[in-house]
Amino acid sequence: MRRSPSFVALVGNGLSVAANPELALDRLTRRLVAGNEELRRLVESTTTTDAATDFEIVIGHIEARLAEAEHVAVSLIAEEGLHTARALAFKSTAEALWGGLYLDYCGQVLNAICDLTTGALPRRVVAFGTWLRRMHRIHGQTAIYTLNYDVLLERLLFDGRGLKGEVSDLFSGLRDREEWVHPYPGCPPLLARPFDPVSAPPRAVRFHHLHGCVTYLEAVGTDDVLKLTHKAIREHNVFGEMKQLDTPRYRPCVILGSGKAERAAEYPFVHGFRALAEDAQSVSTLVIAGYSFRDEPVNVLLREAAQHAERVIVIDRREDPLDRARFQRDVSNLLSREILEWHLDGITGNIPLDAPRARTAA
Repeated sequence: MRRSPSFVALVGNGLSVAANPELALDRLTRRLVAGNEELRRLVESTTTTDAATDFEIVIGHIEARLAEAEHVAVSLIAEEGLHTARALAFKSTAEALWGGLYLDYCGQVLNAICDLTTGALPRRVVAFGTWLRRMHRIHGQTAIYTLNYDVLLERLLFDGRGLKGEVSDLFSGLRDREEWVHPYPGCPPLLARPFDPVSAPPRAVRFHHLHGCVTYLEAVGTDDVLKLTHKAIREHNVFGEMKQLDTPRYRPCVILGSGKAERAAEYPFVHGFRALAEDAQSVSTLVIAGYSFRDEPVNVLLREAAQHAERVIVIDRREDPLDRARFQRDVSNLLSREILEWHLDGITGNIPLDAPRARTAA
């Protein structure tokens, strides 16, 4: 039976940036665009000044090209018949160009994230993981949500004296449902866990990648979603090999670019958003760390949670006084809540375990 958590944490890209500044979205996008001729031409053809530094804009333009190609192909088929060579050739060429570019870009983003999140972690980041675990011990039932594609939070929660045996991520479940898969021809069999929201064990910590993860793959044309290990993804260059295929069997299971609201309502992502909607009703302590508040489906659920929580903690890095004041005003308005605990010196574990008013009363 699913137990409602009293401690809920939402962690955004600020954690990744704290671990490695090169994971800032503008730096990551600039690096990838500079190394891809097709992407560079696409960016140069746009009128958006942020196109070269915002991967969501880049993905949005690629998705728009795919949609345009699909529209033209449908029109040609309607005018000339389903099997017209011109319509089929156009559709095939467009899908090969823009679909291949989409997969290539996704692969580059995810590979870069893999590369930039290995190695030792800064002390402040490790301390934040320790603080999360301590907060869980105080509350007993916890739900942790992240918008990041990397596995940094898994490292913080599981490594050393972590919570590995206490965490369920909807891929946990019956061991006999584990399977061996070949993500691309010639790949040795890799162990995978299927997405299994029904039989996931009711452990004390529930963990959700709301936008997917570098380790998640979905089978094209089916509802099958699998989780591989971070090590397997890296060692076998899964994304690099998949982008070479004309008709890949698998693709990254992530929400990238535009259409976030639509994708959030689709399988498998809808399960995470439904869980957050339920947890918003029971939360007593809500933590929002390293989140930019740019995702409206997430904002709606955070606003609901903030109305029920006794304690709301916002963690971010805002060094400029004017920027800090603007951020505090905007977040207070967005959450429709005046009383918030602010920790705006970056990701850290130097945060009180209990509410300041409780300590004062003692």
